[in-house]
Amino acid sequence: MAFLLARTGAREGVRIELDRDMITLGRAEDNDVVIEAESVSGHHAKIWKAEEGYRLADLNSTNGTFVNGERITECGLLPGAVIILGQEEFVFEPAASPLSTTVRIRTTAEGAAPPVDFTSVSPYRGGRDFRLLWTILIILAALAAFAGLLFLFVSLQGLGG
Repeated sequence: MAFLLARTGAREGVRIELDRDMITLGRAEDNDVVIEAESVSGHHAKIWKAEEGYRLADLNSTNGTFVNGERITECGLLPGAVIILGQEEFVFEPAASPLSTTVRIRTTAEGAAPPVDFTSVSPYRGGRDFRLLWTILIILAALAAFAGLLFLFVSLQGLGG
């Protein structure tokens, strides 16, 4: 089964299954895939499964349908094709191979931040600021170097005099 991966808009990161022989896309509620965006027409485009693979057709939309940067009326879809409906962008993914993995990317709007009660199991504790410690160590090293130079200078003065 093929998919559309939404790259922009409210569905960003979501894979939309093309689970029927023909799928309609648009802003109107009677579409198979409703895209709630002002730039998308009520009945914007359709995707269907043909003998040679999937095809895409524009349904006389106002802002057009583009595939890989070119405005189309109808075309075949190749893996990785970038589809733009109005200002919404999708990527066509053919049927997944047995080796591929579906990864769902959560956006910040969907709560990608860790839960409030999240506890890290990392052995490296976060939040510690070592800048003061490093500053003190550098000052001590500089003082030790200065004392060493002073001792060397005094020693050399004693030998020469």
